[in-house]
Amino acid sequence: MSRSSLYRIVRRSSLDATPLSHIACTRSPSPPHLSPPPLSTFSSRYASNVIETCLRKAGAKTREELTNEISVPATFSLLVHHRFGNYVVQRAISVATPEMRAKLVSLAQRQLKALKRSSVGRRIVERIQPDLDKLEEDKTGGGGAPSAT
Repeated sequence: MSRSSLYRIVRRSSLDATPLSHIACTRSPSPPHLSPPPLSTFSSRYASNVIETCLRKAGAKTREELTNEISVPATFSLLVHHRFGNYVVQRAISVATPEMRAKLVSLAQRQLKALKRSSVGRRIVERIQPDLDKLEEDKTGGGGAPSAT
């Protein structure tokens, strides 16, 4: 499946309001030539559902390509504040490998104040809060003082 054919599926699903994610993403293993769809599909209502399903059901290579596309700083910044794009970011965080999750958390951490003020951003902060707590714990030196009994 080429990039243009995936884009046509995503585009058609966003126009028809018919989710075609089962066609776009359930093939296993992923074709080696499949590349991420354009940024506009991440923030469309129905297409974002297709991208979320791709992140959940696709093979590791396709998932990594989509997550790499999301983790571009300019793209990430747009998606976390978008009413549909934030769901794609949340799904990417939940299915990412530990290395990619760390990269996404790092990107979110740079915008933490703005995310906390935004209603859609708060969902992302909730999703990464355990990672932020762990980073804070590591920064302060670990488990704290031993308790006296």
